[in-house]
Amino acid sequence: MMSPLTLMKRAQVINQKDMLLGICDDVSWHTKLKDSTYIFGGGYPFDLTKGDLLTIFTQSQSFLQIIE
Repeated sequence: MMSPLTLMKRAQVINQKDMLLGICDDVSWHTKLKDSTYIFGGGYPFDLTKGDLLTIFTQSQSFLQIIE
């Protein structure tokens, strides 16, 4: 699993490549995912179970899927 900082840096590299290559917004990952209902949650202790995550997230919002 990558750290959130590593993921952010990778996204920045992708964004820079898109800009340098002149990739238009229509095919950019920003446009493809702008209406997505998925969120990234990371940095949790490894000893948390799916049940623990369900308990945490259902307190504020319902969700459908946990992807490991």
